[in-house]
Amino acid sequence: MRKLLLALLLLGGLEASPLTDKFPAYAYVLSEFDIDNGYIYDAGFEQYAVRHEKQMRRFYKKALKRGEELTRVVRGALLDDGLSDLFLYVSMVESGMKTDAVSYKKAVGLWQFMPKTALHYKLDVSGSIDERCDPFCATEAAMKHLEHLHEKFGRWYLAVMAYNCGEGRLQKAINRAQSDDLAILVDDDAKFLPKETRDYIRKIVLLALIGESETVFDTPSASETKDAFNKESDTTALSHLLLHRVKMGETLVQIASEYGSSAAMIRRVNRLDSENLLLGQVLLVPVSRERFDASLADVAGKRSSSRD
Repeated sequence: MRKLLLALLLLGGLEASPLTDKFPAYAYVLSEFDIDNGYIYDAGFEQYAVRHEKQMRRFYKKALKRGEELTRVVRGALLDDGLSDLFLYVSMVESGMKTDAVSYKKAVGLWQFMPKTALHYKLDVSGSIDERCDPFCATEAAMKHLEHLHEKFGRWYLAVMAYNCGEGRLQKAINRAQSDDLAILVDDDAKFLPKETRDYIRKIVLLALIGESETVFDTPSASETKDAFNKESDTTALSHLLLHRVKMGETLVQIASEYGSSAAMIRRVNRLDSENLLLGQVLLVPVSRERFDASLADVAGKRSSSRD
């Protein structure tokens, strides 16, 4: 298994706008999907966010309540495979975190696989067994599918859109647009892609902005988190975050030492009531920019090696 890392949190960035103020995790979210930070100012996305924010906040809370344990399973599997755990929001949009969800097109499960795609990734969809409803089997297949799409199209937001509309349909859109730029592909006037797909990627990004901003920045607030970073740091600011999954017998002090961080900071950022940790628990670990860059380079090297 690849070492569990990943998760950029930029405390700063572009000039403030209604969306950047509302969703302080925007830089992290956009970077995980390979989307340029400037997309937060895209008029089409801003309009979509204004129209759908309340609805998506309700959806997020309902899905999280329904599938609280499932979200941990999915996040852990994604991170173990070296993918961003933000692909959880793809599953959330697809199924609302219902393992037995069935669409009108007869797609099934957390990741809404059609029978043909499920069989391609060796999921059993026989009459008595349907592994599309198994969160472990389905998530493993979804990761393989997303990795395949990323290998073909080169960017994660393209892989997500292809997940919705299919490889052929996305390639035709790219050819017509003569661009793979997100803002161009989802332009509502040009209509290079179906409305379902244009809204699909917007919905996933918006849901991730809601979920990640609430997870990291609400209680403590963004300003409190920044203050915590500043107070705890010495000569090197702990201004970035990595994800760490707790191994057998690990303590906060040991984890902090491994990353050059602070046990008190880890407790504060993760809002831990005590120093007791659970096996497999995922923690946000504040680290220096240098440590963060080194971790990303390490992950990139392992991904490259795995493809060779």
